[in-house]
Amino acid sequence: MNRTWSVAHAYIIGVNNYQNLSPLHFCENDARKFEASIRGLIPGIKTTLVCGNEFTLKKYESIVMEISTLKKNNSTRDVLFFYYAGHGFASEGIDYLTCFDTELNREKIADTSIQTTKLMDVAFKSAISSVVMIFDACRSSGARSRSLGEQDFGISTAERSRRQGIISFFSCSPGEYSQELSTLKHGVFTSAMIEALSEVDLRTPINLNKSIVTRVEELVKQNDLFPQMPFTTVGPIEKANLDIISGYEHIITHAAKPKCLLIAGSAYSGKSEIGRLLAQKYNFGHYEMSSLAYRRYHDFKETSDYDGTIQDYLEKELWRGEDKDILANDLLKKYDGTTNVVITGPRLTEEIEVITNSNKWDVIQLYIHSDPRVQKERSSKSQKDKSFINDLSFEEFIRRDTSGTENPET
Repeated sequence: MNRTWSVAHAYIIGVNNYQNLSPLHFCENDARKFEASIRGLIPGIKTTLVCGNEFTLKKYESIVMEISTLKKNNSTRDVLFFYYAGHGFASEGIDYLTCFDTELNREKIADTSIQTTKLMDVAFKSAISSVVMIFDACRSSGARSRSLGEQDFGISTAERSRRQGIISFFSCSPGEYSQELSTLKHGVFTSAMIEALSEVDLRTPINLNKSIVTRVEELVKQNDLFPQMPFTTVGPIEKANLDIISGYEHIITHAAKPKCLLIAGSAYSGKSEIGRLLAQKYNFGHYEMSSLAYRRYHDFKETSDYDGTIQDYLEKELWRGEDKDILANDLLKKYDGTTNVVITGPRLTEEIEVITNSNKWDVIQLYIHSDPRVQKERSSKSQKDKSFINDLSFEEFIRRDTSGTENPET
């Protein structure tokens, strides 16, 4: 395929040895091979490769500055790749990537590591129209250790990725480890991804994910490794069929009408995680209604002096009139009409009705119930984790969350 992006940038990082953390083996091999692959596939791409002790916190800060100052060009067909291979961890609901000089001390480790959500914020606010992030993180050198954190890497990053319209590839599911193979001298995931980039005809996120998952499963089985299930998040909805190498969107036809699993329910009932697992299992696109809400909230804040929460914006600004179905209509306008999808998080009956009656999909509705005690635990966790969408008391959260979504048909 000769057509490709008009402008392309890639920042590629791999770290084997750290000042204060346990060593890894093939991250730098992976980074170099990924750079060679992407340079061969996208002529003219500008790559920045940083390996080993060069990737300090100071160097990362200079990369972030570069990303924030990328100039807008006249074409909408530009792309930013960010690839990372190394240690990753989660703490207090925040995902982190580590630098060569990350400190293991509990009081300093967060301050000397990289918050993935802040990295995504910078990319989201840049002038680049499409952003692709590849996280070969949560690496394990063989020991099943949680010395870097006691939570699962990837959850908050995937959530932010969907809401900010970033295509993200993850080397393993939350709670798993991204494993290396001495016979390959590479990580299992990156090896599979490079194969997929070379062999898949239409390199859309969904097609690549399917190929990567299949190959990783083969390598895990052949080498008697721990379970490892890569996954991919796609946002916004119109980028599900975007070829990340050529920059062109492809129309995929189905013999029958595409399917839609529509998952509603109260907050903290596990909708997003269930949606992710179903999309992963059946190779569907996965879209969250909250990503559309976040986009409108961000745009509203950019054009006004509004300083309220996203919940207040939804209730007092977006939904105060009769257009209760505005987010559902946003989704329908962006949808390409061809992709099997999982849609999670409609909060109003109007949204459910618009999606169900749109005639774009064969819709299967799922309503997820949650024990009030579980809701309380998850609400408390969100408060602790400083979730941007929930700064309400538990009582207020329950009142708002159950209004409008308590009676969808299942």
